[in-house]
Amino acid sequence: AVGGRRGMEPPTPTGDAQDVQDALLVGADPEGVRLLDRSLRGLAASLTAESRPLPVVYAAWMSGNGDLHLQLAQPAGKPPAPWQQGQDQTFWMLARTDAEGYEEAETAAPYPGLVSLGTMDDSRLLLNLEAVPGIVSLSGTETDRAAVFASVAAELATNGWSDRMTITLVGFGDDLTPLAPNRIRHLDGFEDLLETMSAETRQRRGALGAAGHDSVLTGRTGPAQHTRWAPHLVLLAAQPSDEEARQLAELAADAGRLGIGYLVGTGGTDLPGAAWEMEITGEGRLLAPLLGLELDAQLLPVAQQRAVVELFTDADPGSGPGSGPEGGPGPSANTPPFLVDISEQGRPAVYARLVGSYEIIGLDTPDGERSALLHEALALLLLHREGVHPRVLSSALWPRGVTADVRDALLERL
Repeated sequence: AVGGRRGMEPPTPTGDAQDVQDALLVGADPEGVRLLDRSLRGLAASLTAESRPLPVVYAAWMSGNGDLHLQLAQPAGKPPAPWQQGQDQTFWMLARTDAEGYEEAETAAPYPGLVSLGTMDDSRLLLNLEAVPGIVSLSGTETDRAAVFASVAAELATNGWSDRMTITLVGFGDDLTPLAPNRIRHLDGFEDLLETMSAETRQRRGALGAAGHDSVLTGRTGPAQHTRWAPHLVLLAAQPSDEEARQLAELAADAGRLGIGYLVGTGGTDLPGAAWEMEITGEGRLLAPLLGLELDAQLLPVAQQRAVVELFTDADPGSGPGSGPEGGPGPSANTPPFLVDISEQGRPAVYARLVGSYEIIGLDTPDGERSALLHEALALLLLHREGVHPRVLSSALWPRGVTADVRDALLERL
């Protein structure tokens, strides 16, 4: 993810960054990530073909032998082949040998909020943070909590089984924006968070109601699957007061169906309004007694946080200190990434008018039968400044599918 996603070779790291890169290379399982992504998208495609909704998934277990187990919120019937029922009706299982038969599916990522919390025996647990019916609390010392929060933030920012998402961080000591500038944003405090999330919660409730959908999972299938319903995951590392926690719990009452997830830190063991409670110990164990979990936690301590950011900053020289003109400071992470002077003097050489008649100014109008598709693709990109994966773009343009050569030809022209 460090260099490949930018199409360039990152500089050779040193010091802590070198140690972190070595750990990432040793601990990473790129083949497992690829199979997880294809398996989940393949499941979504199969359910769509059968006109069945996506089930609510609370967690995924990746076993040591490569099998994938999805833990459902409630029974959802027989899964589509090659998936099988697992230990009971709330588990769906896919053997690794069957997962290897999946090819890339032109469908949206169904469960982008999955994030690794740690391992138990030889299995890794991924919690679907956006599906939790309320707040997830994390107790423990401030230092131990910070290592969990940073690990969760870093994986959400860089994982390979999602398309789009927003990650809002509050109370983080270090700026993690360089990991994914189009995903991560930092807010100063709880008041800013409450104002932001109150507005978004209202907007999502209204949008779901207008679309006739009961949850974001419904909106992730069908022709509009790539243009809406991306998750918004909130990581509040700073402990809220009891009143703030109650306000947040009220806001998060139906967050699961809205695609909004909350992970909130607390120094005690009882956070008002928490739906699920977890504790990180000084020995690196993540405990959730009510869920029957005792994991070896996935952690990212402070020194490694800074080293990971250094890796990504070095891989993208335009994002860090010293990257500005004459070696001066680069753009601040807190500076809005896109400011427009709408006067005649500030008008860009090339721009698109999307309100009213669609018009591209400053470029020749494309000719041929693909002109309309090119215009549609450009509009989609302009409206999703966080970026759009090529699979997502092609599936939005051709909901019924298209051959790879046609897709690649249009993307090349674009």
